[in-house]
Amino acid sequence: MKRCWIYCGVRPHTSLAEMGRHRDFLKQYSDEKGYTIVSFTSENIYTDFVQTNGAVSVLKAIEQQTIDVVVMEKGILNHDDKTIKDFLKFARKHQVEIEEVEISKKGQN
Repeated sequence: MKRCWIYCGVRPHTSLAEMGRHRDFLKQYSDEKGYTIVSFTSENIYTDFVQTNGAVSVLKAIEQQTIDVVVMEKGILNHDDKTIKDFLKFARKHQVEIEEVEISKKGQN
């Protein structure tokens, strides 16, 4: 069974209720995939992803090889950014998958 870190990062204008829906969706997705959730980060993103406290924690977990997969919302990572490319390369080097999930808008107001 793959070990998973769920990263739920949202922009500051996001309500706590919406953040909760995102968390629930990512948790349900991970459960359906059969992942063992080893950690969960929820935070507002005020800057680039790689500069957040959550990203630093994820990088440490990748380096220590305590996770196999990072599950996060699609759109957090700007794949054109060199820093993100380096992050993805680092994850691949440590055999950690990054799964970007489209958050369902179903049931949201």
